[in-house]
Amino acid sequence: MRRIIAYGSLVVISISIGVLFYQQEVKYWLPTEIPADYVDVPLGTKVELGLTDEIGNRKKFFHFYNPNCPCSKFNFKSYKELLKNYSKDFDCYAVVQNSLGGVSEDTKQYLKSLGVKLIRDDKSIANSLGVYATPQIVLLDQDDKIYYRGNYNQARYCTNKATNYAQIAIDSMLIKSQYHFPKNAFTAYGCTLERQTD
Repeated sequence: MRRIIAYGSLVVISISIGVLFYQQEVKYWLPTEIPADYVDVPLGTKVELGLTDEIGNRKKFFHFYNPNCPCSKFNFKSYKELLKNYSKDFDCYAVVQNSLGGVSEDTKQYLKSLGVKLIRDDKSIANSLGVYATPQIVLLDQDDKIYYRGNYNQARYCTNKATNYAQIAIDSMLIKSQYHFPKNAFTAYGCTLERQTD
């Protein structure tokens, strides 16, 4: 009987560890499920977002951020580095889904100090830009056409310089060049736009 209880306990513990590992790690190695109502917005599409406080004829940098998503947390250091180097070249927006409540005051103040506008989105901006997951970056040219929409990096922790897609896209845009990205630059990984992390 003791042996059965011991084996049973080991099975339950193993399953629990497996479920936890899936929820915290493996899930985010897989592409984010595309919503049934998703409408693709091709690169090069001119978009009208109705943002009234922007300066005309400026390139735009949108960061889609979910403070409750582990991937957004891993990505934030890379995002801050890009802001530090490029915020002067763009109108910068941090787009948070549903609620700003999960964004810390330190983060809000940091973004504000760099001139980043923090926007609560009900998915209207996300839908206009063809975004369905976080973290994602969208770059618009001075004519409000989508230049790049995709991942920051292939690596989850944004540490692989060879696949630093956000940096490559920004640099290419600023020198008016067109870089040919691999498919995995556009395959969204991370969390859905809802504030869930499960």
